[in-house]
Amino acid sequence: VVKKVLDNGLRCKEIVEALLEFGQGSPEERAAVNVNALLEALVAERFSSETPQRLLLECCPDVVTVECVPEQMGNVFFNLIQNALRAARSTVRVETALEDNRALVRILDDGPGVPPALQDRIFQPFFTTHGDKGHVGLGLTLSQAVIRECGGRLYLERSTERGACFTVQLPPCKECAAPEKKPPAPPPPKPAPKRV
Repeated sequence: VVKKVLDNGLRCKEIVEALLEFGQGSPEERAAVNVNALLEALVAERFSSETPQRLLLECCPDVVTVECVPEQMGNVFFNLIQNALRAARSTVRVETALEDNRALVRILDDGPGVPPALQDRIFQPFFTTHGDKGHVGLGLTLSQAVIRECGGRLYLERSTERGACFTVQLPPCKECAAPEKKPPAPPPPKPAPKRV
């Protein structure tokens, strides 16, 4: 009984820590963020022990600026990259792209992929495939909530025996988005002919 109480207490502690980590910042602290710069800083600061052969970052220079809380978005990408590194056999690739004026970030690994039977459950709260290894199953749930708050999407784009690809899609920052094209103004009316 004591062990069960301690285990549950530890699990509660891990849940609180996960919520606090993703809860950093507030909507009032949103800022225009360059996705490429955010990822480059994240890889340099929090994945410095990974070799370039293990973690590849390929940035598209045309990616739009997005509006988000930088700390929360950084935690989203940290969680996704960390999950990919756990699953990968050898390499994780992080790519940015621009599609339909939206920023896309793809995290690809060469692991065994997500089994079809689990693909509908991976975003559910407290679902984890790591058993009792200290994972509470909130990473993807909280990540998806952060992305939705920014008007974007987080989804499993594909999964095969050769690996999985998780994709984050984010709209451009409203202040930085390209202005809408206005229809051309009608030509001024022709002056009436003067009577002689």
